[in-house]
Amino acid sequence: MATDRAINAGPIHLNVRSVRQVVVEPEDENRFMMTAKEAARACEKAQNEKELRDQFNQVLLYLYQWCEDHSSEVQAAYAYPGDGFLNILICTRGEDYRTDLDDSVTELDLALVQQFDWLTAEVLQVPERAREGHTPLEKAILVYGDGGGSSTASERYLLNV
Repeated sequence: MATDRAINAGPIHLNVRSVRQVVVEPEDENRFMMTAKEAARACEKAQNEKELRDQFNQVLLYLYQWCEDHSSEVQAAYAYPGDGFLNILICTRGEDYRTDLDDSVTELDLALVQQFDWLTAEVLQVPERAREGHTPLEKAILVYGDGGGSSTASERYLLNV
């Protein structure tokens, strides 16, 4: 019955200039009061974080698809934070640096800038053996591959995004 009244009453308006008090009732039933201004800012922050998370996941999906399209050359791909940018490490198959993949990796770098204008990233290519002992990879997101040539680990991650 109370739910019906809330639905029929229309939306609640929170204004960032309002000092009016509102009562917040989370699921755990711990009620607390704050100003409408504080509640509006909290909602705005949560929305911004959700949008950023969604956009970041789109970058990961884009990288995954690029790796799938280049699966004969790509063993794995990682994403991890750099100094003010996102590092993207493409690990190629084989022992040697793949000069034949340079143009494709450069095109990926340019495509990321065009597709995601907010993203500042550095895309690097290394042979698969070069990733061993690469300390930042311990906390990196495995975007593609599982270290053994299959993409099951990254597929599990991306399905949970």
